[in-house]
Amino acid sequence: MQLPSPLQRVEFDEWEPYDVEVYFKRDDLIHPIISGNKWRKSYGHLLKFFEGNYNGILTFGGAYSNHLIAVAAIAEKLGIPSIGIVRGEINDNPALEKAKECGMKLIPLNRTVYRNKDISELIQLYPEIDFSKFNFIPEGGGGEAGMVGCQSIIDEISLPFDYIVSACGTGTTLAGLVNVLSEKVFAVGVSVLKGEDTLTTYIKHLTKKENFEVFEGFHFGGYARTTDELLSFARRFMNLTSIPLDYVYTAKMVFAFNQLLKQGYFPKGSRIVLLHTGGLYNAPII
Repeated sequence: MQLPSPLQRVEFDEWEPYDVEVYFKRDDLIHPIISGNKWRKSYGHLLKFFEGNYNGILTFGGAYSNHLIAVAAIAEKLGIPSIGIVRGEINDNPALEKAKECGMKLIPLNRTVYRNKDISELIQLYPEIDFSKFNFIPEGGGGEAGMVGCQSIIDEISLPFDYIVSACGTGTTLAGLVNVLSEKVFAVGVSVLKGEDTLTTYIKHLTKKENFEVFEGFHFGGYARTTDELLSFARRFMNLTSIPLDYVYTAKMVFAFNQLLKQGYFPKGSRIVLLHTGGLYNAPII
C-alpha cells in the first residue's frame, strides 16, 4: 500500500484564466483495490476490531459495491474472516466474484429487511454463525469510526492550502476532513446522491464545525447515474491530465469544481486540493 498517497500539481486549460493553484490528493494510488476512502474509512473500524474480542468483520453493500470488495481484500490481507450482507439477490458479477475470491462469505438479504439492517433474520437463517462475535462495519464504512482514517489525509498534505474539495456519499469522508481542518481552511463537498439534503446536518453533528459547504446540484440524476455531458468532460480531463476518474464520485467532483471555479466561488490566488476518493476498480471511465 502506498501511504502517504501522492499530492500532484494539476494543470488544466479551463482553469488557467482563474489564477488558482490546484493539486490532486491521489488516494486512488493507495492500492489497486483498497484505494481512496474505502481504505481511509475502514481504518477506524479495523482499530475497533483489534481492540475488541471479535472473530471477524461483517459489513453491508449492494451487488456492485466497491466497499464490499475493499473490506474483503483488507480482511484477506489481515487474515480476518469476513461476511458481506448483499442487498437483494446475489448476481454473478466481477465485484461479488472478487469479494468471494478474497474469502468473504456473501449472504443475500431481501431489500426490505436489508433497509432496516435487521440482524435477527440473519440469526434465524444462519444459526451456526455467532454474529455477536463479528465487528459490524456500516454500509460504506460510515460513522465516527469511519472518520478516523479520513482525518489523516490532512496530516499528509505538507503544503499550506485554502480549500479541499471532496465527493460525498455518506458524508463521512468530508466530516473527517472538516474535523481536523484549521478554521482558515474551507472544505467543499459535492454530493453524488439525489435528494440528500441531510448531509450538512449530519456533518455538523459529527464535527460541530461550520467551515464547509455541501453542493447538491451535481448528482447527474442520482447515485451511479451519469450523462453524456459528464462523461465528455471527464474524458477530456483525463486525456489532458492522465488522472483516471470514476463516474460515481470523482468525475462529478471535478465537474463541480470546474463549474464553481468559473462562477467565481474560489478567489484568485487560492490553493486548492481535490481529493481523489478512488472508486476505479468497479466504475472507471473508459
